Amino acid sequence: MRALLQTYEARQDARVPADVAADHFIQAFLNLIDWWLRHDMPHDPERMGEIYRELILRPIEGAALHPRVSEII
Repeated sequence: MRALLQTYEARQDARVPADVAADHFIQAFLNLIDWWLRHDMPHDPERMGEIYRELILRPIEGAALHPRVSEII
């Protein structure tokens, strides 16, 4: 995650400010763990890791690494 936030900070044209991205990442991660625990851990930790990557990490990476849509068009 540190490298991802450094990518945000290094980009002058980042679509989302690094501090906002960090807060979102942390809140989403904690909410996912909370959901898992409140639902009696219906998935094993490996599956939760996959869900974490798809729901949280992949979108955040996309926002950090891809240019703004207005720059593509």
